[in-house]
Amino acid sequence: MLKHSRRLFLIAFYSWVCTSASAQQTGDSSGSFGVSIVKDVMVPARDGVRLATDIYLPTDASGTLLIEKFPTIMTRTPYGKNGGETAGRYYASHGYAFVAQDTRGRFNSEGIWHMLDDDGRDGADAAAWIATQEWSNGDVGMYGGSYVGGTQHAVAMERAPQLK
Repeated sequence: MLKHSRRLFLIAFYSWVCTSASAQQTGDSSGSFGVSIVKDVMVPARDGVRLATDIYLPTDASGTLLIEKFPTIMTRTPYGKNGGETAGRYYASHGYAFVAQDTRGRFNSEGIWHMLDDDGRDGADAAAWIATQEWSNGDVGMYGGSYVGGTQHAVAMERAPQLK
């Protein structure tokens, strides 16, 4: 399991770093899968606040969702989850589920934003929710820098078992 977890992290990090400038500018996903996007799924936190979430899933060439369970890469941001579209398309086209979520009280998520206070619990709840989805294999990796990196740290401190 540790080997798979390390591999998931390294692939996610390497592909993020190596995504070409042209792919980032054009939104070219350049992978072997198609991409299906579900916008504004409202994922419940433990206190009932609903967090706006976009889900990017791999498809076959005809656009049909694949009946497989995928590892998931999640990003949680106060800057607007729509900024994750290029990454979402890239990762889904390479065989990962990708989840972008507005943090509590920001953009389309409910609640009141208290900088850093709710990120651990909310992120752990999001990871637990991901693990229950039919498209998820239960393994969740995260990425991002600055505040988005802080959301990863917060989830890790909550010891979310899905976080790899």
